[in-house]
Amino acid sequence: MLLRLSRTIDLVTIGLGRGLAWLTLLMTALASFNAIMRYASRSMGANLASNALLESQWYLFSVVFLLGAAWALATGKHVRVDVIYGRLDAKSRAAVDLVGTLLLLAPFVGLAAWVSFPAVAEAWRVSEGSPDPGGLPRWPVKALLMASWYLLIAQGVSELIKSVATLVGPDPVPSTGKRQYWPAIALSVMGLGSLVLAWLPGVPDMEIGPLLFAVSLGMIFLGYPVAFTLGGVAILFAYVGVTHWLFDWTLLLALPQRSFGIMSNQVLLAVPFFILMGTLLERSKLAEDLLTTIGQLFGPVRGGLALGVVFVGTLLAAATGVVGASVVAMGMISLPVMLRYGYSPTLATGVIAASGTLGQIIPPSVVLVVLGDQLGVSVGDLFLGAFVPGLMLAGLFAVYVALVALFRPEDAPALPPEARAQGRLGSRVLRVLMPPM
Repeated sequence: MLLRLSRTIDLVTIGLGRGLAWLTLLMTALASFNAIMRYASRSMGANLASNALLESQWYLFSVVFLLGAAWALATGKHVRVDVIYGRLDAKSRAAVDLVGTLLLLAPFVGLAAWVSFPAVAEAWRVSEGSPDPGGLPRWPVKALLMASWYLLIAQGVSELIKSVATLVGPDPVPSTGKRQYWPAIALSVMGLGSLVLAWLPGVPDMEIGPLLFAVSLGMIFLGYPVAFTLGGVAILFAYVGVTHWLFDWTLLLALPQRSFGIMSNQVLLAVPFFILMGTLLERSKLAEDLLTTIGQLFGPVRGGLALGVVFVGTLLAAATGVVGASVVAMGMISLPVMLRYGYSPTLATGVIAASGTLGQIIPPSVVLVVLGDQLGVSVGDLFLGAFVPGLMLAGLFAVYVALVALFRPEDAPALPPEARAQGRLGSRVLRVLMPPM
């Protein structure tokens, strides 16, 4: 019966998430239209833009951002540091998920729902609207806060049921990883140990800041999703601080306003746009065609495939702005080819990983967008400042590959004649370069 409940919750969450994904396309089209109207207004000297349309952009962003969190939990899409978690078998992973959900996810989401209710209720009571003329009402979008927390609570219940079922059920076949329960035990010790601090005398005289930092890193490396680990650890140590009068618990009431500030942040709208662009490049096979053709262009040179990966990694970084999209695309496409033609596995994987990280610095970069928002500086200025260093870094990667090919030719051989491109390679290069550019 409980497993049936879990499956029902998963079906609702995943179905909702798939529907939300289409809103990203609508949000992109709306942002494009608003940008065109804004530039047309400047050139024509008339105000053709609409505050309602401008605000509808981040309304859609809020829906995807808030309600998509439960979908990411249900499908395992939240970021994990799986250095340890990835080596465990199914039961050991279930133990980590069980402890993490109880100690980290549940307190964080429960408190967020509790402190958000008064703010949402007040917005509904006064029918809160936009401060800008012609803007949209604010109370419906604030209600999404409560909906997102309740959806996360429901999905957390589903994850608990699945974790318990995995632990008490038969071993999955085939079993992967090693049976090791020490990560779950370590997670429990750090979480419960943090709560014990609330009852120890002399805590105000201790430096609990470094301890909070150490517990956060420790729990993150044990493999529970980073978002809920950071939130859960913050709540655990907030309880310690409130218990020992280090600060007033009413400060936690700022959580809904902080969440609403992220929802209405126009700068962060760029993040789903860049991720969408990277997804389109990958699914349309444009990235694959780019890697294959550029690899053939450099193929006759020793280390040519690796140089092609660096070159394409630079282009994909500028096109997607997302490290994961670049690394996954190049890893799936170029790694088998490089290994097939005798490249050293360490060089092949190293070049792919290094070139993929160029998405952090070569504009447009999601990291620079978030950094500009946090620092309160112009994202455009950050893009300009990072452009030349990003190209220099790509150039240094290419120099390293050339040196490896010179001093260790067996690690970076040239393509054999039968694997090289025949015919009009130049026209094919132009054809695959133009769409991403």
